[in-house]
Amino acid sequence: MSFFQKLIRKWLSKKEDKPIQTPPAVTAEEPTAKEPTAEESTTKQTDSEKQSQKRSEKRTEKVPAQLKKFVPLVQKMISELRAKAVNKVPEVGEFRNVFSEFHNPDPDLEVTDFILKVTKPPKSVTGHERRRYLEFVAYNVPSPYICEKVIEAGEKHDILAALDDANLPARLINLIPEMERDLRLS
Repeated sequence: MSFFQKLIRKWLSKKEDKPIQTPPAVTAEEPTAKEPTAEESTTKQTDSEKQSQKRSEKRTEKVPAQLKKFVPLVQKMISELRAKAVNKVPEVGEFRNVFSEFHNPDPDLEVTDFILKVTKPPKSVTGHERRRYLEFVAYNVPSPYICEKVIEAGEKHDILAALDDANLPARLINLIPEMERDLRLS
């Protein structure tokens, strides 16, 4: 039995015991700009704060409005995986796959769950004991098909750097429609 079959069975057994909880709705409305108060206008921002704010605005612009509801779920999944990867992924050698997942909140997509995971090459591939992969996976229970995308490949520090990348949530969210289409066509 493959890793995903075990994971799906485990997930299904958990779902039967607990009622399905849907995350609170997230609106896709853009925040409105407020007028600065006198106190705020006298406070000067540093160049780095201004650049950080501009980058944050650009990241939210990259996510289509219909996919905005995935932003908090993907961010939570990334932070959970990063915490696990720091502790459970060694620099060299074998380890169990480390993953974090979330349930699809959009009933219009033919995907039930998404997984972000850190994996290693199989034992049969020699000379790559330091190699690690960051993969994004979509699957639709009970279908046996999955869609996987390799987001980053490298050593542990490369994977942690990718998980720290501020553009990673937007990259993953923008892959969702493509992965859903590939899964639907398989």
